[in-house]
Amino acid sequence: MELRHIGISVRNLKKALTFYVDLLGLTIIEQEILKGKYINQLLGYNILKYVKLMIDKKNILELYEEKRFPNGVRNNHIAFTVKDIEEIYNKLKDRIYFLSEPIIDKDRKHKLVFCQDFDDNLIELVENL
Repeated sequence: MELRHIGISVRNLKKALTFYVDLLGLTIIEQEILKGKYINQLLGYNILKYVKLMIDKKNILELYEEKRFPNGVRNNHIAFTVKDIEEIYNKLKDRIYFLSEPIIDKDRKHKLVFCQDFDDNLIELVENL
């Protein structure tokens, strides 16, 4: 398992980008608005604006604009790349809370799932396909 990225919620994406890009010097590598069944099934959102920022050659910070939180869950999370997501899901599903079963992303390049640790911190597990 290796660290994939860290994601945090912000109230205003434009204002957050002023801080992270203009003041801290991070680089925008992707910006998107997610809508529809995929993001709803994964996290319970109807729409989610996000930006990926390059911290250095190995580390990424994701910013998610959230004005309200579905099911009381914020999208602050740590993501890990794993080798076999189904094995991990089946091993842990009776011990911890998963927001959904593992699903394939919209680009069909990853299988992912969100779960919560014992302190309700959100953890994203991602398998490269």
